[in-house]
Amino acid sequence: MKRKLSYLLIAITVASCSPRITSNITKTYSPIGTTDDVVVLEGIKSIPKQWDKLGNIKIDDTGFTKTSNGTYDKVVGLAKEETWMAGGNIMVITEHYVPDHISTIHRINSLAFRADSASHAYAASQARETATDQDKNKNYVLVSNVPYIKPGFSFRAYTGYGRRINKISSELNAFQRQHIKRIMNGWVYGLDGTFFMESGYGIGFRYQTMFSSSADYAVVEDDEGSYIEGTLKDDVYITFIGPLFSGRSDSKNGKHIFISNVGLGALLYKDNGTFQDYKERISGVTLGYNFNLSYSYLVTDHLSLGADLSYTTGVLKELKYTSGNLTNTVSLDKDHWEGLAQIALSVGARYTF
Repeated sequence: MKRKLSYLLIAITVASCSPRITSNITKTYSPIGTTDDVVVLEGIKSIPKQWDKLGNIKIDDTGFTKTSNGTYDKVVGLAKEETWMAGGNIMVITEHYVPDHISTIHRINSLAFRADSASHAYAASQARETATDQDKNKNYVLVSNVPYIKPGFSFRAYTGYGRRINKISSELNAFQRQHIKRIMNGWVYGLDGTFFMESGYGIGFRYQTMFSSSADYAVVEDDEGSYIEGTLKDDVYITFIGPLFSGRSDSKNGKHIFISNVGLGALLYKDNGTFQDYKERISGVTLGYNFNLSYSYLVTDHLSLGADLSYTTGVLKELKYTSGNLTNTVSLDKDHWEGLAQIALSVGARYTF
């Protein structure tokens, strides 16, 4: 019994390492020649009426498929074998997905056809004529409109609107709350640099700053009990700097680019406060997290334009107060930690080379 169970587990493991084959064959013939006689076409726009359609074949990822078992040659070979067993001699790939952050293997959808010798010879000649130099020894063709992520660097500059989403302390008075509300909204700008691999995964770096400012007329009591009138102004900068881990997907025509990023790095806080001639700086640094989704449309071979939605968060547990040459460091109790969570919507340009 144990031996039979072991054989079963081995069979399951071997099967799970291979791509999933899904066939919907509605008509069959006796096989012709060998699988090498099946011509594979990719990217053609029309099918001759005289070709007899046998059905469709899909090669997909099981979720456990080994990358080495999911190369383009191997998935095409599996689909060719299914076509041949159905009696077909022409296979047309209608969809082709290269390895990306969803799957590490190639995936295809194809149609199986039976054609007479003249049509078969014509299809073979078309494949040879349009094949690249490295593929001329094969009886299938790779075409330029197949989604493909060329390894390389991608840089994006962007700007937009940001809003802090932490609650304002109820301990503040009405003037303080109104002053801080204005600091909760600001201008966001930044720069990303990422190296993408063919799989769609990438690693890079992000610099992003949210700048906000608030200026209000105020009356302040000094140490001697006198009241001083003036403008109270705060310029606040919240900056994220750190590495990014990215995933990219391109549309079939390569025009639409979707990218998701996760970043972990330093989150810096700086508040430059002024009141008349008095200046004070409040600063701090903590661990920050950055998540964002971006979409861009390819305008030229290298330039794309699009939009980005991001979320950045972190909590300050310690602040530095600087006035003149004096600096004091204050550890905050848990009830007074400074939340730096923010969301931002931006537009930008991406250049890839």
